[in-house]
Amino acid sequence: MFNLLFILCIFFIGSSFASFFTVTIWRRLTSAPSSKFSYCNHCYTQLSFLDMIPVLSFLCLKGRCRYCCRSLPTETLFGELLTGYWSVFIYLFFNSSVASLSIITIGYILIITSIFDLIQKEIPDIFWGISFIFTLHPFPTLTQWNTAFILIILMFFILYYIPGYFEGADFKALIILCLILPFPKWALLNLIASGLGLLYQLFYFLFKKHFILELPFIPFITVAFMIIISCYN
Repeated sequence: MFNLLFILCIFFIGSSFASFFTVTIWRRLTSAPSSKFSYCNHCYTQLSFLDMIPVLSFLCLKGRCRYCCRSLPTETLFGELLTGYWSVFIYLFFNSSVASLSIITIGYILIITSIFDLIQKEIPDIFWGISFIFTLHPFPTLTQWNTAFILIILMFFILYYIPGYFEGADFKALIILCLILPFPKWALLNLIASGLGLLYQLFYFLFKKHFILELPFIPFITVAFMIIISCYN
């Protein structure tokens, strides 16, 4: 019983960090009014404690503001769920080795970049630089370096000849991940991420009757990465 309560605490602590990062990113990217208090993005009403419980508040309020009834940003719920899950998974299954630290850090960076991608599709390169440093231990194999090199060439080719077809951030994320995952797992990650993206587009079309022209792909890469790590850990 105590262990279950402790796991729930870890989940909500992790989710709270995601909520904080989402608010910080949203205010930074949208030039929203700065305040030491949390407020609704639409009516700017200060939120109470009951409005800010990670995941639970969003579900209880059915994704709408208690005061103006406008929709709450879904990227907040996405970030809270992923960070809460990742925090619990780390507590249950990871050790303190350097290799584990690399996977843990890249997992959190992927969540943060997913939030950037969902809000404004602009991801600072500093996150990819930090991720690259953590890929160097254990040192990638020759196959992983070859895969990364091919991806870099492909990225420049597509961005030059087919501008707008892919975002550079998607390629950067895949390059980072091919340096820490064996090729079969990396290939499976691409398959899962693409499948999740197609399913999301399908369900979106069924409800909204149109497709998303610029679908953020980093969130699907992040979910696929966590599926791969969870299944093969």
